[in-house]
Amino acid sequence: MVVAFVVRTSADSCAITCLHCAKRIAVPTIQLWQRHDPTSLACEACGHTFQIIRDARRFPRTPVQLDGTLLEASTRAALASLIITDLSLSGFRFRTPYPHLETGTLYSVVFALNDAARTEIREDIVVRQLHPTHSMGAEFDPPDRYNFDLDFYLKPWVVASRE
Repeated sequence: MVVAFVVRTSADSCAITCLHCAKRIAVPTIQLWQRHDPTSLACEACGHTFQIIRDARRFPRTPVQLDGTLLEASTRAALASLIITDLSLSGFRFRTPYPHLETGTLYSVVFALNDAARTEIREDIVVRQLHPTHSMGAEFDPPDRYNFDLDFYLKPWVVASRE
């Protein structure tokens, strides 16, 4: 079964891209959130049926494998290495051997993108999810700050050129 991700495009609309015909389908948010995960949906254009996974994030996530360093926010002292496993404009999912993370706590992170320039990203983050057995989630802080380098790196046509 093919799995597609649902990205919330506004408070009342979501977008689903059919992985068979690549048509983007707009669906009312309330219609999707009244269902249970996983749920099946048929593409209006080609009729292909696929499972969907809902994602209430503002920005789509891109799978990556980027090495970085977790830092203490005030002193910038290195705490541990980390591996970023997916990245978006608002945050990322990561793994680290550092056992003392706390949700809601401010840290800093430094990592290099795997672009031609090996662009260095330095950002403050707040840990939002702790799952020590697999991965953790962090949000860039402040959440409304714009990072041009990340925005360009995550553009769909740039992502496709790296694959």
